[in-house]
Amino acid sequence: MRRAIIGLLPAFWFVGHPGAAAQTPDESAAPILAPAIRVASSGTLSLIRRSDVQNGLRLSLRQRNELQALLAAPQQFRLLLNLGADSANGGPRQAEDQVEQQAGDHEARLRAILDEKQWARLAQIRLQWQGALALAEPATADLAGLSDNSRNAVVAIAAEYEDVRREVFASLTRKREEDSSNGTRRRIAIRIDTAELEQPGSPAYKKLAAAKKDAEERIIKSLLDTEKKAWAKACGAPFVFRADIKGLRF
Repeated sequence: MRRAIIGLLPAFWFVGHPGAAAQTPDESAAPILAPAIRVASSGTLSLIRRSDVQNGLRLSLRQRNELQALLAAPQQFRLLLNLGADSANGGPRQAEDQVEQQAGDHEARLRAILDEKQWARLAQIRLQWQGALALAEPATADLAGLSDNSRNAVVAIAAEYEDVRREVFASLTRKREEDSSNGTRRRIAIRIDTAELEQPGSPAYKKLAAAKKDAEERIIKSLLDTEKKAWAKACGAPFVFRADIKGLRF
Protein backbone atom coordinates (compact mmCIF):
# COMPACT_ATOMS: atom_id res chain seq x y z
CA MET A 1 0.00 0.00 0.00
CA ARG A 2 1.42 3.40 -0.98
CA ARG A 3 -0.74 5.62 1.16
CA ALA A 4 2.06 7.90 2.29
CA ILE A 5 2.84 8.86 -1.28
CA ILE A 6 -0.77 9.33 -2.27
CA GLY A 7 -1.28 11.76 0.57
CA LEU A 8 1.67 13.93 -0.37
CA LEU A 9 1.13 14.97 -3.94
CA PRO A 10 0.34 18.71 -3.85
CA ALA A 11 1.13 19.12 -7.54
CA PHE A 12 2.10 17.05 -10.54
CA TRP A 13 2.39 17.48 -14.29
CA PHE A 14 1.69 15.40 -17.36
CA VAL A 15 3.50 16.34 -20.56
CA GLY A 16 2.28 14.73 -23.77
CA HIS A 17 2.03 15.06 -27.53
CA PRO A 18 -1.21 16.18 -29.16
CA GLY A 19 -2.26 13.43 -31.53
CA ALA A 20 -2.44 15.47 -34.75
CA ALA A 21 0.69 17.54 -34.24
CA ALA A 22 3.64 17.12 -36.60
CA GLN A 23 7.09 16.36 -35.21
CA THR A 24 10.54 17.23 -36.39
CA PRO A 25 13.04 14.33 -36.56
CA ASP A 26 14.69 15.48 -33.34
CA GLU A 27 11.38 15.76 -31.51
CA SER A 28 10.21 12.32 -32.60
CA ALA A 29 13.36 10.80 -31.10
CA ALA A 30 12.77 12.46 -27.73
CA PRO A 31 10.85 10.49 -25.09
CA ILE A 32 7.49 11.62 -23.83
CA LEU A 33 8.04 12.91 -20.34
CA ALA A 34 5.18 12.01 -18.03
CA PRO A 35 4.37 12.26 -15.29
CA ALA A 36 6.78 14.68 -13.68
CA ILE A 37 5.87 14.58 -10.01
CA ARG A 38 6.62 17.02 -7.23
CA VAL A 39 6.40 15.77 -3.71
CA ALA A 40 6.61 18.16 -0.79
CA SER A 41 8.46 15.76 1.49
CA SER A 42 8.18 12.40 3.12
CA GLY A 43 5.94 11.98 6.17
CA THR A 44 8.88 11.85 8.56
CA LEU A 45 10.44 14.99 7.11
CA SER A 46 7.11 16.78 7.38
CA LEU A 47 6.89 15.87 11.05
CA ILE A 48 10.45 16.84 11.93
CA ARG A 49 9.78 20.33 10.56
CA ARG A 50 7.33 20.89 13.42
CA SER A 51 8.79 22.75 16.39
CA ASP A 52 6.72 20.70 18.87
CA VAL A 53 8.23 17.47 17.50
CA GLN A 54 11.75 18.90 17.57
CA ASN A 55 11.27 19.99 21.17
CA GLY A 56 9.80 16.62 22.07
CA LEU A 57 12.90 14.88 20.72
CA ARG A 58 15.13 17.24 22.74
CA LEU A 59 17.48 17.96 19.87
CA SER A 60 20.89 19.40 20.71
CA LEU A 61 22.10 22.66 19.18
CA ARG A 62 24.31 20.71 16.78
CA GLN A 63 21.42 18.52 15.72
CA ARG A 64 19.17 21.52 15.19
CA ASN A 65 21.78 23.17 12.99
CA GLU A 66 22.27 20.00 10.93
CA LEU A 67 18.52 19.56 10.66
CA GLN A 68 18.07 23.16 9.55
CA ALA A 69 20.61 22.61 6.78
CA LEU A 70 18.80 19.46 5.65
CA LEU A 71 15.39 21.10 5.65
CA ALA A 72 16.71 24.21 3.91
CA ALA A 73 17.70 22.12 0.89
CA PRO A 74 15.04 21.70 -1.81
CA GLN A 75 12.71 18.93 -0.72
CA GLN A 76 10.81 18.65 -3.98
CA PHE A 77 11.53 15.80 -6.32
CA ARG A 78 11.05 16.11 -10.06
CA LEU A 79 10.86 12.79 -11.88
CA LEU A 80 11.04 12.57 -15.65
CA LEU A 81 9.85 9.19 -16.86
CA ASN A 82 10.24 7.75 -20.32
CA LEU A 83 6.79 6.44 -21.15
CA GLY A 84 7.65 4.98 -24.53
CA ALA A 85 6.23 1.78 -25.92
CA ASP A 86 8.28 -0.40 -23.61
CA SER A 87 7.41 1.37 -20.36
CA ALA A 88 3.98 2.96 -20.85
CA ASN A 89 2.22 0.34 -18.75
CA GLY A 90 4.65 0.58 -15.84
CA GLY A 91 5.14 4.34 -15.79
CA PRO A 92 2.98 5.27 -12.78
CA ARG A 93 4.43 2.44 -10.66
CA GLN A 94 7.91 3.48 -11.77
CA ALA A 95 7.12 7.01 -10.62
CA GLU A 96 6.04 5.80 -7.17
CA ASP A 97 9.15 3.64 -6.86
CA GLN A 98 11.39 6.61 -7.67
CA VAL A 99 9.50 8.84 -5.23
CA GLU A 100 9.94 6.26 -2.48
CA GLN A 101 13.63 5.91 -3.25
CA GLN A 102 14.25 9.66 -3.12
CA ALA A 103 12.18 10.06 0.04
CA GLY A 104 14.16 7.21 1.57
CA ASP A 105 17.44 8.94 0.74
CA HIS A 106 16.33 12.06 2.61
CA GLU A 107 15.14 10.02 5.58
CA ALA A 108 18.52 8.29 5.70
CA ARG A 109 20.17 11.70 6.04
CA LEU A 110 17.74 12.58 8.81
CA ARG A 111 18.45 9.32 10.63
CA ALA A 112 22.16 10.13 10.58
CA ILE A 113 21.41 13.34 12.50
CA LEU A 114 19.35 11.69 15.25
CA ASP A 115 20.53 9.17 17.79
CA GLU A 116 18.84 5.76 18.02
CA LYS A 117 16.56 6.77 20.89
CA GLN A 118 15.39 9.90 19.08
CA TRP A 119 14.80 7.99 15.85
CA ALA A 120 12.74 5.37 17.68
CA ARG A 121 10.69 8.07 19.38
CA LEU A 122 10.14 9.85 16.05
CA ALA A 123 8.79 6.57 14.65
CA GLN A 124 6.32 6.40 17.55
CA ILE A 125 5.26 10.01 17.03
CA ARG A 126 4.72 9.33 13.34
CA LEU A 127 2.40 6.41 14.13
CA GLN A 128 0.41 8.66 16.46
CA TRP A 129 0.23 11.29 13.72
CA GLN A 130 -1.01 8.75 11.16
CA GLY A 131 -3.44 7.06 13.53
CA ALA A 132 -4.80 3.52 13.31
CA LEU A 133 -5.00 3.74 9.51
CA ALA A 134 -1.23 3.17 9.56
CA LEU A 135 -2.03 -0.46 10.37
CA ALA A 136 -3.01 -0.91 6.72
CA GLU A 137 0.69 -0.69 5.89
CA PRO A 138 2.31 -4.15 6.04
CA ALA A 139 5.32 -3.01 8.08
CA THR A 140 3.08 -1.45 10.74
CA ALA A 141 0.80 -4.49 10.75
CA ASP A 142 3.89 -6.63 11.36
CA LEU A 143 4.92 -4.35 14.21
CA ALA A 144 1.55 -4.84 15.88
CA GLY A 145 1.51 -8.57 15.13
CA LEU A 146 -1.82 -8.50 13.30
CA SER A 147 -3.37 -11.80 12.28
CA ASP A 148 -4.41 -12.40 8.68
CA ASN A 149 -8.05 -11.81 9.59
CA SER A 150 -7.23 -8.52 11.27
CA ARG A 151 -5.06 -7.42 8.36
CA ASN A 152 -7.87 -8.11 5.91
CA ALA A 153 -10.36 -6.20 8.05
CA VAL A 154 -8.02 -3.21 8.41
CA VAL A 155 -7.23 -3.07 4.69
CA ALA A 156 -10.93 -3.19 3.82
CA ILE A 157 -11.74 -0.32 6.20
CA ALA A 158 -8.74 1.68 4.95
CA ALA A 159 -9.90 1.16 1.35
CA GLU A 160 -13.30 2.65 2.19
CA TYR A 161 -11.60 5.66 3.76
CA GLU A 162 -9.31 5.96 0.75
CA ASP A 163 -12.35 6.18 -1.54
CA VAL A 164 -13.64 9.16 0.46
CA ARG A 165 -10.20 10.76 0.51
CA ARG A 166 -9.81 10.42 -3.24
CA GLU A 167 -13.22 12.01 -3.73
CA VAL A 168 -12.29 14.96 -1.53
CA PHE A 169 -8.89 15.43 -3.14
CA ALA A 170 -10.51 15.28 -6.59
CA SER A 171 -12.78 18.15 -5.55
CA LEU A 172 -9.67 20.17 -4.64
CA THR A 173 -7.93 19.54 -7.96
CA ARG A 174 -7.16 22.45 -10.27
CA LYS A 175 -6.07 21.86 -13.88
CA ARG A 176 -4.25 24.13 -16.34
CA GLU A 177 -3.30 23.29 -19.96
CA GLU A 178 -0.56 24.92 -22.02
CA ASP A 179 0.68 24.25 -25.56
CA SER A 180 4.34 24.52 -26.49
CA SER A 181 5.39 27.32 -28.84
CA ASN A 182 5.60 24.97 -31.85
CA GLY A 183 2.41 23.11 -30.97
CA THR A 184 4.03 19.70 -30.65
CA ARG A 185 3.50 19.28 -26.94
CA ARG A 186 0.79 20.01 -24.44
CA ARG A 187 1.55 20.56 -20.79
CA ILE A 188 -1.26 19.72 -18.40
CA ALA A 189 -0.63 21.02 -14.88
CA ILE A 190 -2.79 19.44 -12.19
CA ARG A 191 -2.51 20.89 -8.71
CA ILE A 192 -4.21 19.68 -5.55
CA ASP A 193 -4.91 22.70 -3.34
CA THR A 194 -4.74 21.35 0.20
CA ALA A 195 -5.26 24.72 1.91
CA GLU A 196 -8.91 23.87 2.61
CA LEU A 197 -7.80 20.76 4.51
CA GLU A 198 -6.04 23.00 7.03
CA GLN A 199 -9.29 24.79 7.86
CA PRO A 200 -11.33 22.76 10.41
CA GLY A 201 -14.54 24.53 9.41
CA SER A 202 -14.30 23.76 5.70
CA PRO A 203 -16.54 21.11 4.08
CA ALA A 204 -13.53 19.12 2.84
CA TYR A 205 -11.94 19.06 6.29
CA LYS A 206 -15.18 18.04 8.01
CA LYS A 207 -15.84 15.25 5.52
CA LEU A 208 -12.34 13.77 5.78
CA ALA A 209 -12.12 14.21 9.54
CA ALA A 210 -15.40 12.35 10.02
CA ALA A 211 -14.35 9.58 7.62
CA LYS A 212 -10.96 9.19 9.31
CA LYS A 213 -12.47 9.12 12.80
CA ASP A 214 -14.99 6.48 11.76
CA ALA A 215 -12.33 4.37 10.03
CA GLU A 216 -9.94 4.47 12.97
CA GLU A 217 -12.64 3.57 15.47
CA ARG A 218 -13.70 0.60 13.33
CA ILE A 219 -10.09 -0.51 12.92
CA ILE A 220 -9.45 -0.52 16.65
CA LYS A 221 -12.67 -2.44 17.28
CA SER A 222 -11.64 -5.04 14.72
CA LEU A 223 -8.39 -5.87 16.54
CA LEU A 224 -7.85 -8.62 19.07
CA ASP A 225 -7.00 -7.50 22.60
CA THR A 226 -3.39 -8.59 22.16
CA GLU A 227 -3.18 -6.60 18.91
CA LYS A 228 -4.61 -3.51 20.56
CA LYS A 229 -1.93 -3.73 23.26
CA ALA A 230 0.81 -4.21 20.67
CA TRP A 231 -0.45 -1.20 18.70
CA ALA A 232 -0.48 0.96 21.84
CA LYS A 233 3.05 -0.17 22.66
CA ALA A 234 4.23 0.64 19.11
CA CYS A 235 2.84 4.19 19.48
CA GLY A 236 4.66 4.75 22.76
CA ALA A 237 3.85 7.46 25.28
CA PRO A 238 1.13 9.85 24.04
CA PHE A 239 2.48 12.91 22.26
CA VAL A 240 0.47 16.13 22.29
CA PHE A 241 0.66 17.93 18.95
CA ARG A 242 0.27 21.68 19.17
CA ALA A 243 -3.03 22.71 17.61
CA ASP A 244 -1.63 26.03 16.42
CA ILE A 245 0.88 24.32 14.12
CA LYS A 246 -0.80 23.33 10.89
CA GLY A 247 -0.33 19.92 9.34
CA LEU A 248 -2.30 17.45 7.24
CA ARG A 249 -3.25 14.24 9.01
CA PHE A 250 -5.33 12.83 6.18
